[in-house]
Amino acid sequence: MKTLFFIFMLSVSAMAQTQDSIYCIQIMSTKNPHLVRAEHLAMCDFDTAHYEKAGSQYRILIPYDTYEEAWFMLTTWQRAHKDAFITVRTRKQFEKIKPFYTER
Repeated sequence: MKTLFFIFMLSVSAMAQTQDSIYCIQIMSTKNPHLVRAEHLAMCDFDTAHYEKAGSQYRILIPYDTYEEAWFMLTTWQRAHKDAFITVRTRKQFEKIKPFYTER
């Protein structure tokens, strides 16, 4: 009975963690975000780019709600940004990330 309860608690915990996750594709990192132009985010018409400051670097991130959606879009983003990869943020961490706007 204890084993069954333990397995149940692990599955509930894992499910809560996945619902609390935002899957982001990091397309670039730069020290000069003012140099990023709309052409760099050309595939981003329907997605909103965000930026996160980490030390002297600014990370440009595209958020997705599910891992499957992020995985599907990763190959699209890698056409323009070869080093793009998926990174995971919690909702609490993502609240600190700001939308990234460029002149179009």
